[in-house]
Amino acid sequence: MSVLQRRNAFFVHVAAGGFFLLLGASATFASWPAQPESLLIIHTNDIHAHLLPYPDPKGEMVGGAAARALVIERLRDSKPRALLLDAGDVFQGTPLYNVFRGIPDYRSMSLLHYDAGAFGNHELDDGPAWWLHARAEAKFPILTANVFVAGDSAWAASLAPVEKPSRKGARWIGGTRVPDPAPLRHIAEPYRILDVDGVKVAVLGLTTGDIVSIVSRPRNEGVAVADPIAVAQILVPELRKKADLVVALTHLGVDEDRALARRVPGIDLIVGGHSHTFLWEPVLISNRNENGYDGTMIVQAGRWGERVGRVAIAIGPRGVGGLTGALIPVRPSEGEDRAVATMLQPFRDSISIRAASARPFRRGRSRSATCTRCFPSTTRS
Repeated sequence: MSVLQRRNAFFVHVAAGGFFLLLGASATFASWPAQPESLLIIHTNDIHAHLLPYPDPKGEMVGGAAARALVIERLRDSKPRALLLDAGDVFQGTPLYNVFRGIPDYRSMSLLHYDAGAFGNHELDDGPAWWLHARAEAKFPILTANVFVAGDSAWAASLAPVEKPSRKGARWIGGTRVPDPAPLRHIAEPYRILDVDGVKVAVLGLTTGDIVSIVSRPRNEGVAVADPIAVAQILVPELRKKADLVVALTHLGVDEDRALARRVPGIDLIVGGHSHTFLWEPVLISNRNENGYDGTMIVQAGRWGERVGRVAIAIGPRGVGGLTGALIPVRPSEGEDRAVATMLQPFRDSISIRAASARPFRRGRSRSATCTRCFPSTTRS
């Protein structure tokens, strides 16, 4: 099946002789495909505690959770069958994180009604026990299939044990291999199968294996990570049998996402983060995937909530038939959600009082704060 060609969007559809690529210009909310079979996926990544608007290089105020909420609300109004996903690194990057350590971040995301989030490396900046505490503010699942904690940790007793195939080759933070007898538990759910108005969507969380070397070892004793691609090779065939659409929600970086798509056919869409890449249209990786474009699409929405990504997917009797995607600018001048702005106001006021009284903000909370892949010059491709 096909999705209607839409101005302002990237379109992929398979025909007898191959596929056609159509690319338009600016994005608007009007003329979104209205077919009942299309599913809308809204996505963000690498917010890094940018809950308040900030100036872009031209001096224009962009981003902020309240403005982002309004963009998301308008997108949802255009297509009721929708999912909202985040690809990780919610934590670290502004004074709001230095003071409140993720509480307002997850609280605001819950107000936006995210359906799932990926676990990013910066979620470990204050260690796993603190993250598990802050996670209580998240009213949505946070997913990673390849980050584990030592099973004998006192705060890990309620976490699910890791099955042997998924832990193969796992390493502790610092790089030491985890011995086979050592019990491990999942720090978060590996995946979630969501029912979106009758469409079953499997969302698999994957986190960069680089955390063995880029997060603080003293704060993360007892944390282990397995190779994300190896774990996906185990889980994707299982998910393929259970779902109409398989989405990998990854915090790997766009290069690793490409490798994942090549080595693990069966993923229809990769919603990525970590490299802060603005993918202005979806990237197609051709593989043996049995869908309408014979491959895997990759999307990513830059950094700091400057843009919100949207992907519309046509799903029919033969599975995924076509896909469109675009990035939507987030501009506070175009309106903000009042409930989110009201929730954030006490946190904003506290930061302003600290700044006025010259009380210092704590900086450099962890080695991961200097990760060159997390805070590089912005990549656009």
